[in-house]
Amino acid sequence: MLQLCLSAITDEENNPALKGTQALVIGILVVIIGSSLGMNSGYAINPSRDLPPRFFTFIAGWGAQVFRAKNWWWVPVVAPPLGAFLGGIIYLVFVSSTIPRKPQILGNPKEYEDHKIPKLPKTMPP
Repeated sequence: MLQLCLSAITDEENNPALKGTQALVIGILVVIIGSSLGMNSGYAINPSRDLPPRFFTFIAGWGAQVFRAKNWWWVPVVAPPLGAFLGGIIYLVFVSSTIPRKPQILGNPKEYEDHKIPKLPKTMPP
């Protein structure tokens, strides 16, 4: 959902958020995702936020119990890359493909069609 919404918020062709409000909208999005799933996974949408405390408590003496409790340790490792990939694909297939795109027009087509090799000026003899 995060990648899908990020794509929708930042896509210039898809009625994006107003200029200057993208950061606020993305912040609200992260808070909503965290508050809706935070009780299950401890707000585990980022492996760098979840795994270091687990490794620290493992090294500090709590043992392998930190990885077995609630069995959620693998979620922030697997879900973000997989979810980002799937969210991007879903956005491209279902949203981006339905947006009419303007064809790109070259500034001066004649300039790009001229395939002649430019000749360098001859130097004057000393």
